[in-house]
Amino acid sequence: MTLAPGIHYGVSFAAYADDPGVNRSLFDCPTPAHLRHQWNHGTYDSPSFRVGRALHAAVLEPGSFSDMVRTRPEFRGDGAHARRDAWNDEAATCGWTVLTASEMDTVTGMTAGIARHPEASSLTEKGHGHAEATCIWIDPGTGLRCKARIDRYIPNLLQLDVKTTSKIGPEDFAASFYNFGYHRQLAWYERGLAACGQAVGPWSVVSVESEAPYEAAAWVPHPDWLRLGHNECEAAVRRIAGWIRAGDWRGYSPKLETLEVPDWVRRKHKYEIGG
Repeated sequence: MTLAPGIHYGVSFAAYADDPGVNRSLFDCPTPAHLRHQWNHGTYDSPSFRVGRALHAAVLEPGSFSDMVRTRPEFRGDGAHARRDAWNDEAATCGWTVLTASEMDTVTGMTAGIARHPEASSLTEKGHGHAEATCIWIDPGTGLRCKARIDRYIPNLLQLDVKTTSKIGPEDFAASFYNFGYHRQLAWYERGLAACGQAVGPWSVVSVESEAPYEAAAWVPHPDWLRLGHNECEAAVRRIAGWIRAGDWRGYSPKLETLEVPDWVRRKHKYEIGG
């Protein structure tokens, strides 16, 4: 399925994933070989990704949660293999996000944690804006087809992103925000909205711990995060477009290279190796 450029509501995750546009996850590809592989095969659907999708469904689309997320049952006794295969076929056909019982408990705990937090629960409340708004656009500078999927969008009022995290304190979450490229993600969403002729409002981010007691927090990102994110998005789009134009899909250097000592190692051992 190929979506027309513009903003779309009600697009399933499977349809979004199938669209051939460049999304923010491709920014992390270190070489053209990695880019081509991820573009052709998609991102590995890790347990953390599945839990994150399930959480989004639980807090942003609760009325559809039971249609979107299922717990994998245990199959025992006579005919277990046949029942398991039939269940797996149904799961694939319906596009369910399938969790283990333990993962479902985690989603339940995180959902309750968000509900306990006044600001977080207000931002995620059903009926406010559009959940999982999908943007498709053609980047004017490079001609690349691009895509993004915003957790919640209220034109002129709000863009919302929901994140799971191991530690929720301000310094810890700020480190995660940078290390996982969330600032680039928010900037990428803004690029998509602007390209689709949509209003770009202020951002809010809801974060929730992925382990008990599943505490939540609500944040307004400082504008400097967005400035940094836009600069990095522009550089990434141009890098990816250059790789595609060149059609050279090599990986790392084929030469025998010197493995340099990183600056942080030199700082740690400055009395042993100097520098």
